[in-house]
Amino acid sequence: MLTFFPTPYPDEILYSTFARYHMRSANSSIKDTLDDLFGKKTVISTIDLPSHLYSLCNRISPSHSYITPEKLLEKHTLYPFYSPFLPANRAQQLKEMMIADNGQSIHMMTGIIAGAICTKHSLYYCSDCLTEDLKQYGEPYFHRIHQVPGVFVCSKHNAWLQPFRKKDSFNKHEFIALPLTINDSLKYEEINISKKTRNLLFQIAKDIEFLLEHGIGENLYEAKTMYLSQLTKQGFVTVGKRIKQELLHEQFQLFYGDELLGLLECSIEGQHNWLTFIVRKAKKAIHPLRHVLMMRFLFGTVQGFKLEDTYSNPFGHGPWPCLNKAVEHFGEMVIKRVYISRCYNTKQPVGTFCCSCGFIYSRTGPDQSETDAYKIGRIKAFGSQWYEKLKVISQQNISYRAIARALNVDVNTVIKYLKLIETERLQDQVEKEKNLYVGLQRTETVNEPKRITKKRKVSSAVRVDWEERDLVLSKLVEQECQRILHNQDEKPVQIVPTRIGKILGKEAWFQHYKNKLPLTMEKLNLYKETIEEFQVRRARWVIKQLKLQNKALRKWEIERLAGLRKNYSSLVYNEIMKGISS
Repeated sequence: MLTFFPTPYPDEILYSTFARYHMRSANSSIKDTLDDLFGKKTVISTIDLPSHLYSLCNRISPSHSYITPEKLLEKHTLYPFYSPFLPANRAQQLKEMMIADNGQSIHMMTGIIAGAICTKHSLYYCSDCLTEDLKQYGEPYFHRIHQVPGVFVCSKHNAWLQPFRKKDSFNKHEFIALPLTINDSLKYEEINISKKTRNLLFQIAKDIEFLLEHGIGENLYEAKTMYLSQLTKQGFVTVGKRIKQELLHEQFQLFYGDELLGLLECSIEGQHNWLTFIVRKAKKAIHPLRHVLMMRFLFGTVQGFKLEDTYSNPFGHGPWPCLNKAVEHFGEMVIKRVYISRCYNTKQPVGTFCCSCGFIYSRTGPDQSETDAYKIGRIKAFGSQWYEKLKVISQQNISYRAIARALNVDVNTVIKYLKLIETERLQDQVEKEKNLYVGLQRTETVNEPKRITKKRKVSSAVRVDWEERDLVLSKLVEQECQRILHNQDEKPVQIVPTRIGKILGKEAWFQHYKNKLPLTMEKLNLYKETIEEFQVRRARWVIKQLKLQNKALRKWEIERLAGLRKNYSSLVYNEIMKGISS
């Protein structure tokens, strides 16, 4: 049992926590540290996807109950970066290998060896993060986000990441801690790239940060329908459902530029490149970084992809579990399709899940967590196997309550169907359920929930789906506001509804249809700047520009360049003085 173990800091890569333990333990040999942590001296120090997590947690004091293999894996390794883009069985296998003591084939499992891009040959750190961590925690540490392939700048400070030491200079059993101070002469100069590429690198780092911290769902390996749906909306798919590859390649290249794609090792030259495969249903693994690029191209951000995915797939991506306690495959992921409708009263999506055993259940979405997949809202059909089980259990001379527990239903349901059995009317119920099952099998899976309404006379007028329009427009508003906030190349403009409306060409909608666009109005109010907030942002921008030009920071000049009048607030004044003194 370990006498102590350092609590991992926010976004700390687990390797760094081990290094801090080694430093505090005063062990003279790294072998002793390995023995302390894992109970064996042969464990290889791995930065991205370590193993032996169960052995580690088993040796940590029970008082550290918040340190579990699953939490370490999700919060302090690169598992969340790779797992969404692996087949479900391989993602699960990868998790089990990292938790267990079998780490030899981990990188082969992710496909890193075969399709490695932007491989990092050093541990990386951000100078600004180092200073902040030292001030806040008394010591610096290596951040997880900085070790991800494709992350060149800090997602917080937009500072160029610095390599600490090359991996090939490490002992394979060694843990290196980030020192308190680093010689400036060892720092790398920034790569000479365009402002567009630099800005995109920062946005991509933010996307990857969101992916690590919030996830985007599981089993996206076979769920390329999200890409195809968006490609169709944006005009990249023909009437015959063929992708306009030439147009897609042309627009993708214009969006990112050759400089960025080359830097990220994601060039799209030749006919059979990764961009061609990522939109096909071929069983080919694509590097997560390339998925991030595709999500940003189609949805604006990774968060935008997740919002769209939640709307289009409110119950996640299958398969889903059979919840029939009367069959051997209870709880197994055997249901391949979900049938989605929308509740007339609540407007929420309703998913109907149909198993081959005849058991059909539904629940209201969207799912908020993985455990929601095991919840039943209503049972629509039990199936013949459930009825056979009911007959068998009812002959065991046990109470209705015990039967109900065994079959995961309420007591009234047990009584109802036992009466049907006694009166020999059960066959009618079975026939009804068979018809329901057959009807569902003939139904197409609905990708977007549709409102269930009463039949009305068909009108020749085109009806506007304001819910969908509101959802799409709210995302466009957020993307535009984020673009304005992060645009360092142009003079700042104030974020107000009229300006956003003009930019998007929807000014009339914002004026006349506010009540039909609640999500959009909420986004506009969220990002809307007061004059004071805008003055603070203008002052920050001016100060940054003067620093980039190595010019002296004078209060009167900042006021002039930021267009500030004499009666500006104390908050703006404090921001100016803070910028001058920093």
